Amino acid sequence: MTTTLSSPSGDVASRDGFVRRFFGFVRRRPVTAIAGAFVLLLVLMAIFAPLIAPYDPYAQDVVNRLQPPSSAHWLGTDDYGRDVLSRLIYGSRISLQASLQAVALALVLGLPLGVIAGYRSGWVDTVLTRIMDALMSAPSLVLAITIVAVLGSGITNAMLAVGLVMAPRFFRVARASTMDVRGDTYVEASVALGCTTSRTIVRHILPNVMPPIVLVISVSLGTAVAAEASLSFLGLGAKAPAASWGSMLSTAASNMQLAPYLVWPPGVMIFLTVLAFTYLGDGVRRALTRSRNGNN
Repeated sequence: MTTTLSSPSGDVASRDGFVRRFFGFVRRRPVTAIAGAFVLLLVLMAIFAPLIAPYDPYAQDVVNRLQPPSSAHWLGTDDYGRDVLSRLIYGSRISLQASLQAVALALVLGLPLGVIAGYRSGWVDTVLTRIMDALMSAPSLVLAITIVAVLGSGITNAMLAVGLVMAPRFFRVARASTMDVRGDTYVEASVALGCTTSRTIVRHILPNVMPPIVLVISVSLGTAVAAEASLSFLGLGAKAPAASWGSMLSTAASNMQLAPYLVWPPGVMIFLTVLAFTYLGDGVRRALTRSRNGNN
């Protein structure tokens, strides 16, 4: 049997071709570039928060509580006199960390189970699908609140709950994509040549499953940001005095009559972050699909 080895130069050329196609696609869809720039800015803001934030986000100044935006405090101060801009910047850390935790758990649970269900079919598919359908039958936020109530409040438990709730969407997309390609000629040829199930899945199934999964990952990151904010708003996520966008919204709701400006910074950041992840995921998915199909 003749073994064909791919050369390093071929791998580099393939990667370079994908990069060129991706950036060419970005030029044709500037909304993807804007979304990517916003996400990058958000990541940098989270990493360099101590250098960017003008004040200590936890420092209280009760004398200057509920001050409107000014030259000293660009976004005003909250009910404890803490600088809203500084807390907004530090809040990006909690939002990104929480969303990554939730999506990582959902991916680890949903992707392999979905591929196995779609490839094996039969009773394995039936059992796994019924379990995921049971998870999806309950309202996601209610289920997350129930899990947090059992495990206890806190950002880690909250994201564990969100990850479990989001796992079925990864399962369903992976299962459907696997069922679409399992009967293709190259998959059947791989089985006929004696390739193991794991090798067939890794080499032939996963590359075709990943484009829609990339979109689900990106959309789920935005969903997890909104879910973390919702749980923190209810007091089940980040614990005080942690700077969380959800807890900032809770503070704004408590002081709506006295300081209506407090609702805008965290609300706008949550909205823009969810929107950016959605458009970025769509752009990456289209780029991966074009790369796989060999289109320029």
